Amino acid sequence: MNDDLEFVRRRLGELHDLKLTINLLEWDMEVLMPPKGAEGRGRRISTVAALHHRLGTEPAYAKALERLAECALPEDDDAAIVREASYDLKRASCLPEEFVVEMSEAHTRGFNAWRDARAKNDFAAFRPHLEKNVELARRAAEYHGYDESPYDAALENFERGMTASRLRALFAPLAEDLKRLVAKSERREGFAFPKGPWPVAAQQAFERGVLRDMGYDFEAGRVDVAPHPFCTTFDLHDVRITTRYDESDPLSSLYTVMHEAGHALYEAGFDPDADRTPLAGAPSLGIHECNSRMWENLVGRSRPFWERYLPALRSAFPGRLDGLSLDEVVRHVNRVEPTLIRVEADEVTYNLHVVIRFELELAMIEGTLAVADLPDVWNAKYREYLGIDVPDDRDGCMQDVHWSSGLIGYFPTYALGNVYAAEVYARFRTETPLWDDDLRAGRLTTLLDWLRPRIHRVGRRKRAESIVRDIVGREPTAAALVEHLTRTHAGANP
Repeated sequence: MNDDLEFVRRRLGELHDLKLTINLLEWDMEVLMPPKGAEGRGRRISTVAALHHRLGTEPAYAKALERLAECALPEDDDAAIVREASYDLKRASCLPEEFVVEMSEAHTRGFNAWRDARAKNDFAAFRPHLEKNVELARRAAEYHGYDESPYDAALENFERGMTASRLRALFAPLAEDLKRLVAKSERREGFAFPKGPWPVAAQQAFERGVLRDMGYDFEAGRVDVAPHPFCTTFDLHDVRITTRYDESDPLSSLYTVMHEAGHALYEAGFDPDADRTPLAGAPSLGIHECNSRMWENLVGRSRPFWERYLPALRSAFPGRLDGLSLDEVVRHVNRVEPTLIRVEADEVTYNLHVVIRFELELAMIEGTLAVADLPDVWNAKYREYLGIDVPDDRDGCMQDVHWSSGLIGYFPTYALGNVYAAEVYARFRTETPLWDDDLRAGRLTTLLDWLRPRIHRVGRRKRAESIVRDIVGREPTAAALVEHLTRTHAGANP
C-alpha cells in the first residue's frame, strides 16, 4: 500500500506540473504571444495535453489507484486523494488520446479565430469554429455518458453533480424575481463622471492599493492586460490576473481586478501540505465564483468600502473628483441599468445575462438550436430578458471568450457563484459584527482570514454544496441573493 501511495502521489505531482505548464502556455498566448505564433502554440499545447492524458490514464497508475481504493484507508487526506484521483481517472479514461488532441487543437484555433472575428464583427468567420466546439462537446458527452441531457456531461467539467434540470429549477424562479426587481428598482443613474480620458497609470495605482488591502501579494502574482480578463495559476506562489482598461470609465477595471483577485486569493490559499495533489484545487467553478463575486460585489459595491476608498480615488485623479460625494458614488456603483455587456452588468441584471447563455448553450448541445441561428436567437433573448436591442455580433453572441475555447457548461457557474456568495457572506457578517468598521479602516484581510479555513484550505476535500452547507447550516438556495439584491437595489440605501 505504501508503495502504491508513493507512486500515485508522484504521478499526481507530474500531472499537476503538466497542467500548470499548459496554463503558462495559454497565459502567454492571451497576454504576450504575437499573432503569427498561434498555429505553433496550438501544437505545443496539444502535445502537452496529450502527454498529460497519457500519464493520467496509464494502466500502471490506474491499477495502483484501484488497489488503493480497495484498501481500508483511514478517513484522512490519503483517502481523499485516492477518491479524487480515481474520479479524475475515470473522467479522463473515457476520452481517447486522439480525441483529447483534437479538442485541444480545436479550442486553440477557436480562440484565435474568435479574437480576429470579434475584432472584425464577423460571425461567419467564427461560426465553423463554434460548430466544431459544439460537436466536440456532444462527442465528449457520449464518451462520458449521461442520464438526462448531454449538457449534464459538459456541466460535470465545471460543477460536479449539477444537471440541466436542477439549473432550470433554480434559474427559472430566480429570473422571474430579477425581472420584477428590475421593474421596480430605482433607475439610479448616479453621478455623471466627467468625460475621459482617465489615465490608465492612475487607474493602476489606485487598484494596486485596493489589491494590497485585499491581501493580494504582488511578489507572488502580477496584473497584465488581456482581451478577456482571467486568473491563472502556475504555483501557489505565482497566481496571476489580467484586466482591461477603459479610459472613459475609471471604475470598470477596478471591479474586474477585484473579481479576478478573488479567484487568485482562493488559488493561493489552498492547503500547502496538499500541493501537487487534487486536494489543492477547487471542487467546482461555482465555489470559485463565490469568492470572486463576493469581493467584486458584496464588498466592492458597499458603502463602507467607498467610505475607505473614495478619498484614494480622488487622490489618484487630483482635482477631477473633488465634488463627488459618497452618496453619489454609492448610487453610481449600485445603479440598475440593463446593459449589453455581461461583464459590465449591474448586480441585478447580471444573472439574466447568465441565464440567457445557459439556455442557448443548452439548446446548442441538445441540438434544438443550430449555431447558424445563434445571433438571431441571442438578439431575441436580449430583447425578452433585458429589453435591449443588440447592434452587432461583436457585442452580442461573440462578446465572451468561453465558447471559442470549448468552455461549454461554464456560464451557469457565475450565477451559482452569486448564490453561494450571498449565503456565505451573510454568515460571515453574522459572525463578524465589526466588519463594516474593518472595511472603513481598510482591513479587508478580515474577510480573507475568515474564508481561508472555511473554503480555501478545504480544497477538494468536500463538494461545493457541502462546503456552503457546512458554513450556513442548511442547503444553499437563492433566497439570500434575492434578499440582498432587494435590500440593496429596491429603494433602500445601499
